[in-house]
Amino acid sequence: MTVTAILSLTAYGAAGATLGVFYFLLLHRTVRIFTEGGAVLGAVSLTAARLTLAVLVFWWIVQAGAAPLIAALAGFVAARIATGRMVRAP
Repeated sequence: MTVTAILSLTAYGAAGATLGVFYFLLLHRTVRIFTEGGAVLGAVSLTAARLTLAVLVFWWIVQAGAAPLIAALAGFVAARIATGRMVRAP
């Protein structure tokens, strides 16, 4: 594996992590809207935006092949773990 390929996969992993942070923070915000009795339209809008963004980004990444997709998914999962811990922190 060349240095260029490693850097490319690292970039895809970072893109997946960035997407994951936005995705899970928006999910957290959506849950707070529902639990605090906020506007349902706002929660539905956030959900639609979150899902649309994830589908479009992963669709773009899958065009590059399996290895970039795996790297992006690894970043996405890492962001899920990190944001889960961050949200639970006092």
